[in-house]
Amino acid sequence: MVATLARQGYRRVVVPAANQAEAELVAGIEAVGVDGLDDAARLVAGPRGRTAKRASRRSPVELSGPRHLARERGTRASAPLAASLDPVDLADVRGQLHARWALEVALAGSHNLLLIGPPGAGKTLLARSIPGLLPPLSDDEALEVTVIESVAGMLHDGGLRRERPFRAPHHTASYAALVGGGPQLLPGEATLAHPVVRLKH
Repeated sequence: MVATLARQGYRRVVVPAANQAEAELVAGIEAVGVDGLDDAARLVAGPRGRTAKRASRRSPVELSGPRHLARERGTRASAPLAASLDPVDLADVRGQLHARWALEVALAGSHNLLLIGPPGAGKTLLARSIPGLLPPLSDDEALEVTVIESVAGMLHDGGLRRERPFRAPHHTASYAALVGGGPQLLPGEATLAHPVVRLKH
């Protein structure tokens, strides 16, 4: 939301104090953190509002359910559908000369790639080497990745994401898990795999 407001010309926003570090990742806009709506109202009122009484805050309500359990564990509710895999160096892949050559050509030309073969042929291993072969994220791309992960509830340290996303959805993933949606309107695997590689000619 802060990135959208910055593009629309706003120069100052008020956000929850817990999200201030994340909001400050957006350049060109000042993010002010507050602890509650009474603090936000006092900030908007200016000097006249500084003498207003502070509202008493209720203790947070404990919620239950699979989505809230996933948030407590620091994972998305659909995490089993997209296991996090460590990147692989292409130099560690033995054999597969034709597949490696096709991978390099596809990435260099920003082409699509389809890997077909029986289980154990090395398709996933080759796919896991892709992030290491791509150019590093630009500042704009890093912000895009951070915004998407923030919307998906995957951003926990508040820092700018510099590593390229790699997603490995399970073959049983639902339509909503792949393209997004559902009752909470979460991004799908296609969005979480953004950004695409943009080559300058």
